[in-house]
Amino acid sequence: MEEQKKEIKKKWKFFWMFFGIFSFFIIVFLLIYLIAIWQFFGATPSQLSDEPGYIPFTKSFHQVVQQRLKAKKIRQWMATLDEQKFDGKLMRVESLPFKLPIAIRCLEEDIHYITLFMNQEGNRCIDVEWGGPVAHWGVVIGPKEMPIPPTIDVSYDKDGFRNIGEYRIKVEDGAYVWHEIK
Repeated sequence: MEEQKKEIKKKWKFFWMFFGIFSFFIIVFLLIYLIAIWQFFGATPSQLSDEPGYIPFTKSFHQVVQQRLKAKKIRQWMATLDEQKFDGKLMRVESLPFKLPIAIRCLEEDIHYITLFMNQEGNRCIDVEWGGPVAHWGVVIGPKEMPIPPTIDVSYDKDGFRNIGEYRIKVEDGAYVWHEIK
């Protein structure tokens, strides 16, 4: 009888030890899960303010570009290109007919598009663009005397179709960052 009690005690001890370890891992897993859910769905600073999400994003992007932009080198590189390349066509970076200088590649990783164009005054400009299905953003570099166009808000044409706007922030004379407004 005494051995049976010891055996039962041993089984209960094993059960409670197993239950304790199992409970510990469940609690840790739930905490990690809840933290991940909070990070994914939790309030971000842009959600706590009244300003749209593209504004803090563009301000952050502006700071990165401001630190890395070497506009003088980009302008020198643009001067070496054939004028026919400045046709205003959107080009995917992986299929460019020329090599991008390090001054452009160091702006940000994963550049998606490049547009070489002539502005209204006939000066060479470049639009370096990032983005995906939700939004696009970029940096435009032109001559130092190029005026920075004002932000364009969303508008509707006479048929009711929505025209995408652009939020713009000056980086330096002749260069600005932009983010589309849908």
